[in-house]
Amino acid sequence: MIDPALVFLLVGVASAVVQAARSVWGGRSTAKLAALSGLKVNHEYIKLGDKCYTVVLVEDLVCVFEAGELFAKSLELIISSQEVAGVIVAKHSVDRSSALANLENSIMSLRVVLEREPGNKNVERKLRILERMYESIMTGYQPVKAVIGIVVRGECRRSLYREAERIAREITKLGCKAKVMTGQEALKALLLPLSYSGSRKITTSRQVVTSLYGALSNTLSSTREGIYLGRRNDGVAFLLPLWSSSGSLHYVIVGPTGRGKTTLEAILAVRADAMGINVYSVDPKGDLANYLSGFLRIVKLTIREVFESMLWLYREGVIDKRVVSEALAELNLDTIIDAAITAAEECKPLYRLVDGHLLSRLKRLGLSNVTCRRPSWVSSGVVYDVSGLPEALKSIGAIVVSLSALSRRSRGLLLIDEAWRIGKLASLHVIRLYKEARSAGLSIVSATQDPDDLPQEIYNNSYGVILFGSNDEEYITRVVKRLGLSSEDGRKLRMLGVGEVLVRLAGSRPELVEIDASEILGMKGLKAGS
Repeated sequence: MIDPALVFLLVGVASAVVQAARSVWGGRSTAKLAALSGLKVNHEYIKLGDKCYTVVLVEDLVCVFEAGELFAKSLELIISSQEVAGVIVAKHSVDRSSALANLENSIMSLRVVLEREPGNKNVERKLRILERMYESIMTGYQPVKAVIGIVVRGECRRSLYREAERIAREITKLGCKAKVMTGQEALKALLLPLSYSGSRKITTSRQVVTSLYGALSNTLSSTREGIYLGRRNDGVAFLLPLWSSSGSLHYVIVGPTGRGKTTLEAILAVRADAMGINVYSVDPKGDLANYLSGFLRIVKLTIREVFESMLWLYREGVIDKRVVSEALAELNLDTIIDAAITAAEECKPLYRLVDGHLLSRLKRLGLSNVTCRRPSWVSSGVVYDVSGLPEALKSIGAIVVSLSALSRRSRGLLLIDEAWRIGKLASLHVIRLYKEARSAGLSIVSATQDPDDLPQEIYNNSYGVILFGSNDEEYITRVVKRLGLSSEDGRKLRMLGVGEVLVRLAGSRPELVEIDASEILGMKGLKAGS
């Protein structure tokens, strides 16, 4: 269930659609818009070529928060229809005072209804949601207007309108308000992505569900103050800050398998990306890529990409000859170590330095013409899946992504799963990475199963730690000792359930937070402890 306490959704109905289109097109008439677009418009739909289109507008998105996963699954079935051409999800910030005024009116109306109909569960649920939205805005959250339009395509016949009406009825069954737009309204709705910041035009079932849980829930459940993680014991929302006046803030996540570590990493990635933050993720196991396959772009790094980057890292002094030798040994290329080092030092293509059967083996691996090359393939909004690479190359891939993210010198979030890998290969450079990232605006979140896997310097350079519990006494003992926790903190760790964490920020006592993973779990159908 999506938690509405940290979101506000002021739904844009047909009038908002018209206003948005006017703001872009300078008040031009629908006829002029149609002429400019090469479209023909009648009362029921718009025509382009031999196909006609209309739009079903979802007017009341509070149902998304009431129905949660049911809404997503039902909508996925609806848009799998051949008649559905795509979905437009659009949103932008709105004036705070007008949003509060609208909410006050709605809350007052619902209270009146509840007085007449005491015990009306639907009204009670909606009232609770609106009251929590109102509270969120009063505490500083930015209200957002959102519009969802389902684009229906088909033959230019009355049956197209009937199909759109059927879809509207299906949406209505979920507790939402939906209407079939007129041809003129539909034309303006199709122009929404031009007038709304952060809007997306999407065409597949997976993308639609992703947008509902990602673009709507996640964008609205995080603010400039931090990323929403979940709730404290007292029910107050917990926000994880990424920046302070002195620069970016780093964190370490510690937790054994099956307690929710990967889920937490996925939450951070999705909500940060939805906030417009540059997100870089390194995934050595493939689990994070599975979680985020509908939210972020997944890139499987190739041996060639990492091999070339390895030569560049050696040339830059980040890794030593031992690391290069271990990587070549895993590829059964022990005999070319000297050639590889020369290729790195002199930036020569490898094929010039080997011959005979060695060259043929390199060709089979696609490595014959590699040279030392600064990686240019690293970009934000991507999960770099290195699970298919040899073990030594996984670590090298993690280092490359990390250093490339740092070189962008822009605000971002770097997620490193199994962070022990980079510390093992280049500990001195990792400490430099953490220190330089603070001034560069790059917040680093490192995740590991064992607290002793990371050097103490990483903890010293981190603003906080997020700890998952366990029944394993050895694990508890190591965590308490490494982080200097009290025996009472150790007892709390033993008592934590799946999806619960102790968060210790600098200068404060650890506090219990229950992770809210509603949109991730709703998308994937996973358990909280995955």
